[in-house]
Amino acid sequence: MVSIAHGLWWDHSKPAALAPTLTLSVDSGNILLSGLTFLVTIAGASCWSIVAFILHHRKAKAGPVSALDLQYRVSLRNSAGAARTLWEAFQIHQAWSPRRPQKLIWRTLSVAIPALVVSACFTVAALFTSRVANKAYGPTIARAEAHECGFWDFSSTIDAETASLFTAKSRDVAARARTHAASFYTNSTTSSVLSTFVQPTLPYEVDTSARCPIPASERCVPGVDKAFSITSGYLDSHEMLGINARFEDRVSLQLQTTCSPVDVADLAQRTADSQGSFIEYPLGAVLEGIGNITHRYNVALANNTGLGYTLHSFRAFASDAPPSPLSNWLPIPALTRPDADVSILLLTPNDMRYTAPVHDPWFSANGTYNFTLDNHLYTFADRYLSPLICADQYRLCNPSSHICTPPAGILQLTTTHLTQHAPLQYTAVQTATAARLLVSLAEINTFTAVSALGGADALRAQRLAVGNVSPALPADQWRAEVEGWFQMNLARLQAEVVEFAVKGGSPLLEGAGRRLGMLPLSREQREQCGNQLVRAVGEVQNFSLVGVLVVVCVCVVLVVVDLLLERVVDLVGARFRGRRPASWSAADARQADGKLHLLRVALAAASGEGKDWKLGRWSVPVTGRGEGVERFDTSTHADPNGLATYVQFGQGMVEDGEMDVGR
Repeated sequence: MVSIAHGLWWDHSKPAALAPTLTLSVDSGNILLSGLTFLVTIAGASCWSIVAFILHHRKAKAGPVSALDLQYRVSLRNSAGAARTLWEAFQIHQAWSPRRPQKLIWRTLSVAIPALVVSACFTVAALFTSRVANKAYGPTIARAEAHECGFWDFSSTIDAETASLFTAKSRDVAARARTHAASFYTNSTTSSVLSTFVQPTLPYEVDTSARCPIPASERCVPGVDKAFSITSGYLDSHEMLGINARFEDRVSLQLQTTCSPVDVADLAQRTADSQGSFIEYPLGAVLEGIGNITHRYNVALANNTGLGYTLHSFRAFASDAPPSPLSNWLPIPALTRPDADVSILLLTPNDMRYTAPVHDPWFSANGTYNFTLDNHLYTFADRYLSPLICADQYRLCNPSSHICTPPAGILQLTTTHLTQHAPLQYTAVQTATAARLLVSLAEINTFTAVSALGGADALRAQRLAVGNVSPALPADQWRAEVEGWFQMNLARLQAEVVEFAVKGGSPLLEGAGRRLGMLPLSREQREQCGNQLVRAVGEVQNFSLVGVLVVVCVCVVLVVVDLLLERVVDLVGARFRGRRPASWSAADARQADGKLHLLRVALAAASGEGKDWKLGRWSVPVTGRGEGVERFDTSTHADPNGLATYVQFGQGMVEDGEMDVGR
């Protein structure tokens, strides 16, 4: 299980200015989004206050002003929000329409349009605030939490535990890779499995007319130019393998596998001894073998034994000099490649019976050997043993300089092209990344894909068989097998890259790094421990730090401007009032149009005591009589036109703390 790291990091998939990324849990992300939405709402109100202030300032004029303009001024000065002002503008327009004042529509629109624009813009802004984060329910690319980061040191001690852990690790990764390949390559449209890899699948192309993969090209059964080749795309270490790095620090990798069934019937030798009759295939010496014999087949296994497929695999590393001691097979010259790792897969069908002829060149059962059982006709394979040879090649590239190594085997790539990396012009970070990939590639080949799954269990054809009975296979079954192994190798490459930073998988492997020890890492590789990207769904949310800061800063600026604008304008106006008195009458207009000052005027007009009012703090009018708070009789009456006014004050006026004894 891969845990996701929370906090701030730099996503180098984006431009440098947008790279800062904040990863939060879904719950924390929801809180942040709610806070941003609330902040945008507050900023929207402040923005409208600024716009209303500007509109009121423009409408404030010295001298005679129509009642209609005064109503709009009062509406703007005492605006409760853009939407409310828009509604008031509509009401004022409808009320004055029967009297047809001049430019009524223009006067209304001069208030309504700004209110509508501000209201609409900030409503949309509040809705789109979530765009600073990815969708909580969708896939999220985030950093994996490092756990036992580094390379397992299986070579530190050679004992039973080390061998057991190495085998367990290889089989565990292979099984997970096969499951991933089956889910995302074979059944990609119906799979409900969620991938933790940055890219669930890696691109590749197939070629059914490739050159035979061995020097003795005449032995390729389909033909010299009928081999099957699969070539991956250039796999970018960042975009496809999730090693987070800037473009100039990335490495790209390409894999190629070319396979073909081969005919070695002329090399087979029949022998017999006290143990039975055998067919020996001298295709090159193998570990614990005898001489040049690659495989010794007991003919009796094909005679009513009930055995199905067996599949033996061997590998020879490419080498220009003496054969590599890491190879478990030393092929004959006709099968040797100096520029590719060669795997040979020896398929023995044994007592496998097909319900119809098979015309596949590797599984061939063309009807030469038939028998009938319970009125059912079955067909046996044409050969006791059928070899398939695959050549695996690899290339490293520098995306910055567009320079690539020539196709080579894994050891060649390591000892020659990486240690002498000057032609690739790698930086220190690129060299560390390439070394990390090469360690992963040590297990990415046709031989390991088959051997890690236990031989015949690696065959798709095996899954179609029931015991030793199989339906007829298509004529290109061998290609389907090769493609399946290649898909598995791509998935395994992704798994090995992630496993560098996060050890896990099988419970058997938990803590293996502590028991075996970890190989020393370079400074650049240690930095990569916290920069492995994986895919998470429904666990975390990524926020663009720049987006969050832009939202916060814009909102704060609008709120601060709203709070200070009137004071700043008044201070500037006070300084220049002596020079241009008419131009600064808007300050007095703001006071006069304020709702508290309009109330003051109404009360003063009703009581006849206008001189008792003073200007308090924040331009709030207060009464000046005594130290108490004045109380007024707020009784109202309506005139014949339906207009309500305060009654005349006099006897009903009392001061705080006193009783009105005159009533």
